[in-house]
Amino acid sequence: MTQAMQLIDSLRAEDMTVHVSIDGGGGLWSAPEQWPVPLNLGVTLSAPNVHFLAPADYNFGVLNGVCEAELATAFRVQQFDSQDQATVTLEGEPSGDGGYLYIGIPTGVSPADHDFSVALDDSSVLPIEDGDADAGVDGLYPLPLIVRQAWLSATCEDIAVGAGGSLTLGPGPVHLGSWDGRRAVNASQGGGLSCIGEPSRPAQVWDVGEGALQIDSVRIGVALAYCDATLVNAPSIGRNPDGGINSCPGQPLTDDVGIEVGQSAHLVFGEDSERALVQCQQLAGILVDRGQGAAAPVVAVSGDIRNVGCYGLEAFAGSVDLRGSTVEYCDTGIWVGGNVRLRLGGDPGSDGQSIVGCISLRERENAPGVQCMDPDIDGVYGPMGAALVNSGSLTVDAEGVLWPQWDRESRAPPIWECPDGGYTECRCVSGSCIDAGGISLYEMDTVAVFVEGNLTPFFFDGGGQAPMSCK
Repeated sequence: MTQAMQLIDSLRAEDMTVHVSIDGGGGLWSAPEQWPVPLNLGVTLSAPNVHFLAPADYNFGVLNGVCEAELATAFRVQQFDSQDQATVTLEGEPSGDGGYLYIGIPTGVSPADHDFSVALDDSSVLPIEDGDADAGVDGLYPLPLIVRQAWLSATCEDIAVGAGGSLTLGPGPVHLGSWDGRRAVNASQGGGLSCIGEPSRPAQVWDVGEGALQIDSVRIGVALAYCDATLVNAPSIGRNPDGGINSCPGQPLTDDVGIEVGQSAHLVFGEDSERALVQCQQLAGILVDRGQGAAAPVVAVSGDIRNVGCYGLEAFAGSVDLRGSTVEYCDTGIWVGGNVRLRLGGDPGSDGQSIVGCISLRERENAPGVQCMDPDIDGVYGPMGAALVNSGSLTVDAEGVLWPQWDRESRAPPIWECPDGGYTECRCVSGSCIDAGGISLYEMDTVAVFVEGNLTPFFFDGGGQAPMSCK
C-alpha cells in the first residue's frame, strides 16, 4: 500500500483504486508498510476480508497507561497538495454482502495485542487519521472520507474526525467495537466515533444506508463538539440487552456514555422510520453539556434509550428534543438542569408519542447491575429512581408523553419538589402523590417527576399512563 500510494503521488493520479488482497483473498495483512499509510487524491482502498493490525514492535496508542496521539494511526487522510479536494474511500466489498475491511479486529476470537484505529484529526489516535498536526503550518488539511463495509476497534479511539474534516459512513454497515460481542476486543480508553472541530473549522459526519453505524465496547460511543452530525439510519450505540431490567451482557457495564454532545454541536439521531438505539451504558445514555463561552448544543433524537445504569438522558445545556422516543429500564429516565429547553412531546396515540419510565426502588435492590455508581465531584450521588428530575431547566414541554404514574384529575404525573437540592427533603406539589413531608427521593418506590428548587414551566397536555410502570 505504501508503494502504491508513492506511485499514485508521483504521477499525481486522481481517483485511483488500490485493491488489497492476500493471494486474491482475505487474511492478516503482513506486508512491510511505512505506517501511517497516506491516502489522498481521491484514492479508494478496497480490502474485503483483509485484517490490518499493528506489527508487534509498533507503539499502538497507549503510553504509560494513557492514550497518546500519533501512536497508532494506520491511515492518514490528508491533502497531497493545496489543490487536492477529492474524497478518499476505505471499503470492504462494495456490494455490501460480506467482505468487511477489518482494522484492529483480530482474525480469531482473542483480542488483538496490537490494534490500529482510524483518524480524521490532526492529533487523534485512530486507525484512520484525517489531518496532520502540522496542518496549520504546511497548509494541508483533511480530505472528505467515506468508510463503508468496515469493522474497526482500537484501544484508544476508533474513528476521529477533526477540525475541517468530514466523514460519510456507508452505504453498507460500519461496526466499531465488538459488534455486540461477536469478537473479543480491547475496551477502548477513548471512544468509538469522535467528531471534534474548532470554532472556525467545524467538522461533519453523517450516515448513508440502512443500519450504517453500530458501536459498542467503548468508553464513549460518540463524542461531538463543534460538529454537525446526522446519524439517522437506525444507528445503534451499546450492547443489546437480552430482555428487561438487568439484562445487559457483561456486567458490570464497560461502556460509560453512549453519546456525549458538547459545545456548538448539532446532532440528529434516528428518525421515525429508522429508530435509533442507545443502550447498556453505565453513566448516561446521552449526555448534553457545553464548555464556557461556546454556543449551546442542539439535539434531536427519535428512538429508544434503555438499560442505562444512571441516566437515560442527562442534559445541562442547549435544546433537546426526544420526540417519539422511549426511555426505559434506566435508574433515572431523564435528568435536566441549567439552561436546557427539553421537548419530549408527541401526538397522543401516534408513533411520535414519547414514553418515559424509570427503575423503582424494589427493582434497584434486585438488580445491582443497573444501579447508578457515579458520585459527582462532591462525592454525592445525583438523583436516582425517577422518570424525570428537573434541576432548573428553562422549560419542559412534555405534551403527549406517557408516564409511569399519571393522575387523571390533575391530568399530569405526580410532581415532587426537593428545595434542599439534596433530594432528601421532598414534598408533593401536584398530582396524586401523598405529601408525607421531608421524604427522600431515595426512599420512594415509584417516582414520576421531581423538581429541585423552583417549579419550571411544565406542559403535560395530552399525556397519560405508560404501559410499563416503575413498580
